[in-house]
Amino acid sequence: MGYPPQGAGAGGITDVGALEDSYIELFKKKDPRAARLFPYVELLYNAGKLTADDIAGYINDVLTYIPKIAEDFEKLFSAEFLASVINSNYLVASKIAAIFDNVNLSTSKIAAIINHNNLSASKAAAIFNYENLSVSKAAAVIDHDNLSASKAASIFNHENLSVSKAIMILNHGNLSVSKAAAIISDENLSASRAASIVNDENLSFTKVVSIFNNTNLLASKAGAIIGDSNLSPSKAYDIITHPDLPTDRMQSILYNTPVSSNLTYILTYGAGDLTVTSSTAVIGVNRYNTLTIESGVTLSIGGQPGTLIVKTLNCYGYLWKSSTGGTGGARGASGAGIGGDGGGGLIIFAGEFNNSYVVRADGGSGSSGTTVAANGSGGTGGSGVFYRVGTDTAGTGGNGGGSLGGAGNTNGGGGGGYSSTYSGGAGGSSTYITFNSYAELADEVKKAIIDWVIVNVFGKSPTTTKSIPNIYGSGGGGGAAVDGYCAAGGGGGGGGQIIVLCNSFNNTGTIRANGGYGGSGGTEGDYDSCGGGGGGGIVYVLYKTLVNTGTLSVAGGTHGATVDYHGTNGTAGTAKAVQI
Repeated sequence: MGYPPQGAGAGGITDVGALEDSYIELFKKKDPRAARLFPYVELLYNAGKLTADDIAGYINDVLTYIPKIAEDFEKLFSAEFLASVINSNYLVASKIAAIFDNVNLSTSKIAAIINHNNLSASKAAAIFNYENLSVSKAAAVIDHDNLSASKAASIFNHENLSVSKAIMILNHGNLSVSKAAAIISDENLSASRAASIVNDENLSFTKVVSIFNNTNLLASKAGAIIGDSNLSPSKAYDIITHPDLPTDRMQSILYNTPVSSNLTYILTYGAGDLTVTSSTAVIGVNRYNTLTIESGVTLSIGGQPGTLIVKTLNCYGYLWKSSTGGTGGARGASGAGIGGDGGGGLIIFAGEFNNSYVVRADGGSGSSGTTVAANGSGGTGGSGVFYRVGTDTAGTGGNGGGSLGGAGNTNGGGGGGYSSTYSGGAGGSSTYITFNSYAELADEVKKAIIDWVIVNVFGKSPTTTKSIPNIYGSGGGGGAAVDGYCAAGGGGGGGGQIIVLCNSFNNTGTIRANGGYGGSGGTEGDYDSCGGGGGGGIVYVLYKTLVNTGTLSVAGGTHGATVDYHGTNGTAGTAKAVQI
């Protein structure tokens, strides 16, 4: 359908009033004779004589010559006006797709139309989804500077654009990696939708890696995609470990990946399984795919920090962190009690945490006095270190028995004492490293675990790294020795610290960091004082999904048992299970 000549040759029409009302009515009725009005429809729209629906319906049902429509879209009408018309339900997406695909309509004009707020993302997505609009033209439009990454992201996020068509557009050379990265990074494209697109095997893996390496894709969004369940764990691993992804970029993305099945898969990929069927000892940081501790046996972890990185943990027996905290204070002389060592630090990063018996990081018990043949004061217990949130605290150790029993501290118990000359040793004190929130603490632990794997498993060297927290309780004070009068017991070691960071937490047993018992006084004389109990430690369980909380215990240890001077018990620490 052709139109009359424009400008002076068409009668010099510039006044809307000069367009006969009869033709306007014909136009509304979709009469082909009203086609002469088409070059002036924007004027009529602005004057309120035609609606967007009127114009959309005429284009859809009357005008058939696509090249001419495309030419007029290019030359006669503003992008704002066309966006309103195209958004109408009276103009089907398939026809607009054909118009957009015509060579007479430039990518710059289409991009400007698509970008305008008058055109919804749902209608734009439907247009892009039709095969009438070629992939090459669609990719060129998406890539154009006139179309913002934000609007493009809204289109890619909409269900009217199929994942398969989105992938064809992303794969095409007309869409640059930088623009694709900006689109995927935008908040209008959800991480779950982006993960579905990235996961599809038809999307070029080379382009995927290039997009993840591009700085237009923020590490925060890249991490959210890597951790999303719509992206397979194996695909996530392949992206993160691709040799074209620089180490610092890998680290940044992993830092921003939430605790999830995918992150656990990445950090435990290639690790072996261990089933503990007889009591076994390991040391330091250990990584497993599945770790199973059978009923009736113990897996003990020595060294500082004691760490498990495991995809699935099944504990039916004892998981014991040895007392590798602050050293117990020395005894005043042979025959007096030595302070108990502080409980060690145990960090568990797991995809699935399942415990039905006991996981512990208790303080060591102070040893009991017997008889002495020399005099001496007990030594002070070694100090501890705790990661805490806000004002959470470890417990306070109990005071040692006797007139000058050692003072309990945070969190070692004091050793038993006798006189101003030969006193019990004070319990060890502790240093706190404080975080503002449990999410902040979880993030710190997660980053340290990630860095350990990057360095020790992937064999790479990021510019900066975080160390796994070296956390532990403080030692109990040593017992005093006074020949003929007192063989005092040592103070109990303070409970250690356990941090569990996991995707799924199922505890039907006990997780504990209790203070150690104070040692009993001996049989030297009438002033055989006991050691005070160690204070409880700190237990944090930071989880994504909770199945069972079970029992979390940070009880203070009891003072030693003696008929002379008892001392006091330690107080409880802090135990919390928090969703992150």
